[in-house]
Amino acid sequence: MIASTTTMRRMAGTMVVLVAVLAGISQIARAEQTPSTPNAAETVSDSTRQARVQRLRQALDAESRRAICRWHDAEHQSPPNWFDKLLAKIGQWVDRVWSAIRNFLRKLWPSGLNLGSGGNGSWQLKGVRTWLWIILILTVAAGGVLFWLRRRRETTSLSIPEVIEPLPDLSEGALASVRSEDQWFELAGQLEQKGELRLALRAAYFALLAGLAQREWLTIRRDRTNREYLDEFTRRWRRRPRAAVESRAEVPEKLRGSLRQFDRVWYGSQVLTSQAVATYRQDQRELLNHV
Repeated sequence: MIASTTTMRRMAGTMVVLVAVLAGISQIARAEQTPSTPNAAETVSDSTRQARVQRLRQALDAESRRAICRWHDAEHQSPPNWFDKLLAKIGQWVDRVWSAIRNFLRKLWPSGLNLGSGGNGSWQLKGVRTWLWIILILTVAAGGVLFWLRRRRETTSLSIPEVIEPLPDLSEGALASVRSEDQWFELAGQLEQKGELRLALRAAYFALLAGLAQREWLTIRRDRTNREYLDEFTRRWRRRPRAAVESRAEVPEKLRGSLRQFDRVWYGSQVLTSQAVATYRQDQRELLNHV
């Protein structure tokens, strides 16, 4: 009985161990089968994501090949603009200047500038002389530039622009009394030389009026006409006690002819020549000499 009981206990223990082993194996199998479904879904999701990433990369690649995006591409660099060209020219000019200075210094001092110390610890005399020459040359150059700038400033300050005297007023509202007889005749000659024939004739006309006003044969006013000047002169001329009968009629007629000639030129369309202006100016001088 005891042996049978022991045998049954051993068999029961064996059965429990077998059940436990089978349960563990079943759990492991379930664990292996259960994640198989999520792994398949994750695989599909990963493939979809990779496809999207691939399409995005292709779109970015196509967009980057456009002309507007070639600034970052070393194979498709944009042409230099005017500022880049200017900077390049400035850089080339600086390089040429520096090379010229360096070559010039090398020609002056083939052995180079040496300020090192000799074997006895003292400064080399050759290096000191070299730097003294450099300082002297720079000082003379700076002095020359300053002297040139000062002379240029003085020349600019001393240069007085030529003052061109403006032409006097010869318009309709001008008065002959603003200048003397001689001044008007001189101006008439200057205008005649410049080719201003109408203005020269008007200046000679003003000289006539100014001369008659200085001799108190008429009074110059802005609102008077040539007819009024002629009437006033004729009245005063006829009152002259020493005048001969012939001269009383001759001088006013000469004045009448001078005023009419001026009116035909200034207010009309009579063509003038240099000879006509010179003759008119001479006639007015002679007329003034007779009064």
